[in-house]
Amino acid sequence: MKQTLHDSVWRVRDFRRLAVGRSVAAAGAGMVLIVQLLRLTAQGAGSGRIMVLLLAEVVPVILCAGPIGRAADHRDSQGVLMVGIAAEVAACLVLATSPGFALTCAAIALLSVGTSLIAPVWSVLVPMVVGEDRVGAAVGGQQALTAALAPLGAGAGGVLYSAVGGGGAMLVAAGCYLYLAVVALRLKVRRRALAAEATGPGLRQLLMPDLGAVRRDRLLWCLLSCMVPLVVVLQGLNVLEVSLARHDIGVSAAQFGCSEIAAGVGTVAGAALAGRIARDRTRAWAMLTGLSAAAAALGVLGVATTVIAYFGLLVVVGAGVGISNASFGALFITRTPSAQRGRVSAAVNGLMQTSSTAAIALGGLLGVLLGVRPAFVVSGVAGLAVLAAGAAVLARTSTEHVPEPVADTPLPVPAP
Repeated sequence: MKQTLHDSVWRVRDFRRLAVGRSVAAAGAGMVLIVQLLRLTAQGAGSGRIMVLLLAEVVPVILCAGPIGRAADHRDSQGVLMVGIAAEVAACLVLATSPGFALTCAAIALLSVGTSLIAPVWSVLVPMVVGEDRVGAAVGGQQALTAALAPLGAGAGGVLYSAVGGGGAMLVAAGCYLYLAVVALRLKVRRRALAAEATGPGLRQLLMPDLGAVRRDRLLWCLLSCMVPLVVVLQGLNVLEVSLARHDIGVSAAQFGCSEIAAGVGTVAGAALAGRIARDRTRAWAMLTGLSAAAAALGVLGVATTVIAYFGLLVVVGAGVGISNASFGALFITRTPSAQRGRVSAAVNGLMQTSSTAAIALGGLLGVLLGVRPAFVVSGVAGLAVLAAGAAVLARTSTEHVPEPVADTPLPVPAP
C-alpha cells in the first residue's frame, strides 16, 4: 500500500496543478453552456437558435484543428496556454454583458477556440510531468476528476443564474479560467518551443488536421475507426434522452436534473479503473469492452420502464464511456511521437466534434422515423455490430512497430 501511494501520480505537484486546473476549467465550461441555454430559453428562443448556438461551439474546433495542433507542438507550452485562457476569459466577459444572439454565438466560438487550444497542450505536458510509464494513471485520474467536477459546474450555473443572473454566473466562470491561468504560470515544467522546420508547411498542410501518426499505428487506427461511427450512432441519442426520460419512463424534472450525476458517478469509476491498466493491448480491449457496455445499456434504455432502471443504466453508460475515453487517451499519447502529440490530439478532437455534429442530425432523424424508444434499441444494436467488427479486426492487429517517441527536453522555470 505504501509503495502504491509513493508511486501515485497525485504525488507529483505539477500533475496535481494541471489536473485540478483543467477540471475547474471544465466546471466553468459547463457553467457557461447551461447559463446560455437558460438565457435563450427565457428569451423564448426556439430549437433552431439553440442548434445554432451548439454549432458555434463545435464548428471552430473542427476548422481550427490543424493550426491549433501545430501551435501546441511548435510553440512554448506556457505561451499557448495563456493565449487560450485569455480567449476563454474574454469570451466570458462578453457573455456577462448579456449580448445579442449574434454576439453570443461569436463569444461561444471564441471560448471554443480557446478551449481547443489548451487541450492539445495537456497531451504534450502529461508525459513530461509524470513520465511515459505513468501516462495511463494520469489520464484516468484527470478524467475521473473532470467527470466529478463538470456536472457540479453545470449545476452551479443553474443556481447562479437564478440567484444573481447570467452576468454574475459568467463572471464566476471567468474566475474558473483565471484559476487555470494561475496554474499555468506556476508549472515547473513546460514544453520548449521547437525549432522551425527548414521548409514550412504549405497552406493545405497548415490548415488540415494531421492524423498521419494515427494512420501509421495499426492499433490506434483500428480503435479510431471503431470510435467514429460509434459516436455518430450513439451520441445522437442525447437529442432524444429528455423525451425518453420525461414522457416514456416518467422521470420527474428534478430526477432528470440528477441524471448527469448518475452518469458522472459511472464515468469517475470507469476512468479510475482504466487508469490502472498498464499494457497497450489490455487498454485496447478495455476500450472496446467499455463502449460495448455503453451501447448495450443505451439499447436497453429503449425498453426501460422504471426510474431505477433508468438511473442504473446511466451509471453503466457513464462507466463504459469513462473506461473507453481514459484507455484511448492513454494509448494515443503514449503511442504518438512527442513532437506530434499536439497535432494528433487536436486532429482527434476535431474528428470527434465532427462526428458529434453528424450525430445530432442523425439522432433527430431516427426519432422522427422510428420513434424515441425504437431509436434507442436500433442505435444500441448498431453500436454493438460496429464493435463486433472492431473486435474481429483488433484480434488480428499487432501492437508492435510503435513509433519511437522523441524525448522532450523540459524547460525548467523557477519554483514559485
